[in-house]
Amino acid sequence: MIRPSCNSVITTPLVACLALITLVLVGYLSKLDYSVRNWALASRTHTATRVYTAITVLGNTLTLTVATILICLALLAAKQWRMAILISATMAVSSGVNMSLKALVGRERPPRAQLLGVPEHSMSFPSGHTLCSLVFAALLSFLIATFWPKRWQTPLGKVALSVLYVLPWMVALAVAYSRIYLGYHWPTDLLGGWLVAALIIMLVQLLAPWAALVVNPFQKNSTT
Repeated sequence: MIRPSCNSVITTPLVACLALITLVLVGYLSKLDYSVRNWALASRTHTATRVYTAITVLGNTLTLTVATILICLALLAAKQWRMAILISATMAVSSGVNMSLKALVGRERPPRAQLLGVPEHSMSFPSGHTLCSLVFAALLSFLIATFWPKRWQTPLGKVALSVLYVLPWMVALAVAYSRIYLGYHWPTDLLGGWLVAALIIMLVQLLAPWAALVVNPFQKNSTT
């Protein structure tokens, strides 16, 4: 089996991200943006609005910052300082890249007339909620798979591990969709967030080979 080189693994999301930014800047994907956004707005219901209003909070800066600090404190208490540095640095870089790209691209957010929530004054591309929640999901799933106790490797324990491993990714996807549903972002903002998140995750794995952020949850990883 031929394994892709590190360069090709990094280049793919980088090229895709640059291509998407170019298409966004020239307005080539505006028709797709409006079509998907209109579909999402048409699907609004009272119950769904309450659900997605709660879900979107899971991807905001305050929530992810508090969660990251708590995780890092727990890792430091367990003398896993290298892992704590990885988690905190990755989330900080993700936030910095998000803000830099917003300033660089300078894309306006969707019209506020159909916004459900408090207006945000930052630029639209990429979606910071989408980007940072996906990176956080990768980090959290990695921690769950890495530190899952061996004594819990029973059939029931493996089911629980599978659920807990997949759950952060599902939450990240729900957070992303909530940004369209509530009217904060264009669909391509989400795509940009996913591509940048993929690039960051792959760069982390390149710089820290011991940190395989996308892993088989049933394969134990060395953290020391």
